[in-house]
Amino acid sequence: MKRTLSLCIVATLVLLATLLSQATVSAQAIFLTVNSPKDNVQNGCDVTHCTLREAILRSNQTVGSKETIQFNINVVNNFLYCNTTSKVCTILLTSALPAITDPVSIDGYTQPDASPNTRAVGIDAQLRIVLHGQSLNIDGLVVQDTDTQIKGLALVHFRKAIVLKADHARVTGNFIGMLPDGELVGANYTGVSVSNGSDNDTGLSLSCHFERFCEKSRWAKRDFSLRSK
Repeated sequence: MKRTLSLCIVATLVLLATLLSQATVSAQAIFLTVNSPKDNVQNGCDVTHCTLREAILRSNQTVGSKETIQFNINVVNNFLYCNTTSKVCTILLTSALPAITDPVSIDGYTQPDASPNTRAVGIDAQLRIVLHGQSLNIDGLVVQDTDTQIKGLALVHFRKAIVLKADHARVTGNFIGMLPDGELVGANYTGVSVSNGSDNDTGLSLSCHFERFCEKSRWAKRDFSLRSK
């Protein structure tokens, strides 16, 4: 009887340790690093080649954890897509990106030489990643899962630059319809479209300032910020 009880206790402890280990792994941050400005699918996002398209696909496949898509594109090695003077790299899309179906943070401020805004009045943000729709009549980033964050990107030449179809999305610190140098070219037909979901924050995105309209009734414009009500 005692032996049986001891075995049950050991088995229970092993099970608890396994569950704790799995919880720890799932809680660990997962980073996917975009190191290529191209728009193709090659190796499935690894250290040798990872495009934004590959990173989104990989993130969508990793269910149960929230990934961070960061950027580390070598400007010199990718001079066909990157300006070696301004250090701005442009991702020219050839077709619509896959919709975001798993929580993710896309952080353009991780690209070298990029930095978020520090001013209470005015903008001193330095953006180094441009997402370019090439006027293909496609949407830019389509969010279909909750708790997704998009920041530090310039999005131009899209039908809708960002489409929010889920709750608790945060779109902050982006230039929408404007290039990193402030040039007002490449306007999108719509800046940020909130077609579904609630508690979506689009602060400090410069969206409706340079777009024809933003799809959502009742927007509050305050210090270069937009917040859905």
